[in-house]
This record gives sequence, C-alpha cells and structure tokens, in this order.
Amino acid sequence: MAHHFRFALARVAGDYNYIAQRDPRLGIWFRHFRGVDEVRYYADWKKDAHKWPELIMTDAISTLREESTQSAQLIRQWLRTS
Repeated sequence: MAHHFRFALARVAGDYNYIAQRDPRLGIWFRHFRGVDEVRYYADWKKDAHKWPELIMTDAISTLREESTQSAQLIRQWLRTS
C-alpha cells in the first residue's frame, strides 16, 4: 500500500530484520524490513491511477487473516488476471 492505494503484491520470502544502525553500503534507508519476491505492481495491471479506489490499511505488510476481506478479494482477482 502507498497512502491507502494499492501499490504492489508480493510474496514475503524472508524473515523480519531490524538494523539498529543504518549502513549506507547496504543501500537500505529503513530499519525494519523483510525480503520479498514475486512482485507484481498494481500500475502494471490497472493503468489509470485516477480510477484506483482507496483501500484503508494501517501497515505496509500484513498477514491476510480473513478470506472475506476487501484485501483477499483484491488479491484473488489480481492473481487471476495478471
């Protein structure tokens, strides 16, 4: 998610990491991160950003907990058509 708009769908492929002191050699500008793969960008699927509906989220990466949520419905549709 980026400001309540869909951004990318990715599979979490690594454990949670925390860097207490940033190291510019790593090229990481944040302290909390996880490795991901199979990244699909929403803009590659839905081209007109003016038509993107908002989907309120409170965190960047979260576990899908219920199959009936808007998030689950979006993921199923996205995977079927991309």
